[in-house]
Amino acid sequence: MKPEFSSTDELPTTEYRSESELPIMMTIQELAKFLRVSRNTAYSFVNTGVIPSIKVGRQTRIYREDVIRFVNRSQA
Repeated sequence: MKPEFSSTDELPTTEYRSESELPIMMTIQELAKFLRVSRNTAYSFVNTGVIPSIKVGRQTRIYREDVIRFVNRSQA
């Protein structure tokens, strides 16, 4: 049975304990949660090209490898 969500419900949340638990492609919301930044900041990273992304229809997706590369660059 599929869970039903109304437009006011939040999406189910997932805590990522390590990079290997990240999905292969992430949404902006997942990116923001993983980086612990606001959704606007995540959009800013993507829109300025700091983190590469692709469009799937009207939705933005970010590859896990690009997120990991960004995190590693930021720690250096």
